Amino acid sequence: MFARSELNIATWVHKRLVDAGVMSNIDWDNPKRMPPGFASDMRVLARTDAFPRALELVRADLDPAVKARLRELLLEATGDPDAREAMLRFFGTTRFLPFDDEARAALERLDDGVQRVRMEVE
Repeated sequence: MFARSELNIATWVHKRLVDAGVMSNIDWDNPKRMPPGFASDMRVLARTDAFPRALELVRADLDPAVKARLRELLLEATGDPDAREAMLRFFGTTRFLPFDDEARAALERLDDGVQRVRMEVE
């Protein structure tokens, strides 16, 4: 069943309308989505592996120098205190990481799960 919001998930579990719910650690740590009074009634059953939450993409024909500089700026922004506010306003971003083999493998594992849900549920 899809609850449409993390607060609904928390409420439904808290009120015992459902036995379990799923949400990200970010939502779990957000008192607007997981009220502290609800969290004390719950326990974490499982955790997934970490995986990229978003990908920043550029168009294929972007000048390689511009692409390289943009990548450099985003990766450096993580350690720049002057960039913190702007990053947080961009979907609550706290850091940018390079897309490496570990990130690629995490997305492939996630894709395997999505494909399984499509075959078994849809």
